[in-house]
Amino acid sequence: MSLQMFSNIAIAIIGILTVIAYLLLTVGSHDPRLPHSSPTLPIIGNLHQLPKRRLTSSNTLCPQSISNCLTKVQICRIRQKMHGGLYTVKVGHHIIAVITNRRVVRELLELKGLVSSNRPSSYISQELIGQGNHLLTLQYDPKWRKYCQLIHQCFMESMCDQHYVHLQHAEVVQMLRNLIVAPNVYFSHARRSLIISVYGVRVPSIRSTYLEHLYELLYEITALLEFGAIPPVYFYPFLKRIPERLLGNGDPTHTTLKKNYGVSPPGTSMSLTDEPNSVKRAALPDSSFMDRILNTVDELNFSDHQLTFLGGGLV
Repeated sequence: MSLQMFSNIAIAIIGILTVIAYLLLTVGSHDPRLPHSSPTLPIIGNLHQLPKRRLTSSNTLCPQSISNCLTKVQICRIRQKMHGGLYTVKVGHHIIAVITNRRVVRELLELKGLVSSNRPSSYISQELIGQGNHLLTLQYDPKWRKYCQLIHQCFMESMCDQHYVHLQHAEVVQMLRNLIVAPNVYFSHARRSLIISVYGVRVPSIRSTYLEHLYELLYEITALLEFGAIPPVYFYPFLKRIPERLLGNGDPTHTTLKKNYGVSPPGTSMSLTDEPNSVKRAALPDSSFMDRILNTVDELNFSDHQLTFLGGGLV
């Protein structure tokens, strides 16, 4: 082996070792400029300490010697004394800020509103499920402004006085009656009354299949947004290049939500099911939000996916 070839191999090995050392020292390490946090491990950061749910009230970032015998309120108070009302955790290159103090929330929104008021990125809700069309997870971009403009045009004060007041009055009367008959599920009665203004159809009961299906999906997507449900591909993007079949079936809930979330109520033009007996059409079929959107769908150039997520997200 010539001296030149040996030198090239040595340089390559040194370069590889340098890159590995850099990754071990930087990826997952805590930035000293950020609020205090628990010690990290190379590459994974604080991933080994984080809970699957209830990050703000979990005891995983408290000393093990005292965390087993404390209530969640006591744990939050101890962590607030240790880290303050704002502390950060590191997972790969990602920095996650955990806020446990209302004063800090107010200061961030008022003093740092330009950088803190936008919605956080979410691989599950924004890419995997919403595909950039979910009203509640959109960033403040032209699409979000267009959605807000459409909603404002349909639900401004004059439109509400002209089209929705009598419908909502009837729904509220029915809701008060339902509260007396079944007070143990009082929150579900309010959900039912919203459908008529958005879709122009009346869901007569909280046991209607559509309403149960919609909020079942909402519960599932809320569970997926829990910290422990976030897939590793969000923190380590290189995993996107690995074929899904090599990683197993994973969680089938992701695929189910991707297909079903944003469903429209039965009786509308974008219904997933046909239940003529469980839904009654409103007296003014062209006055609902989705009816107005469908009447101008050619001008808006919205896809079916955008329409279903616009209505489902608004509900």
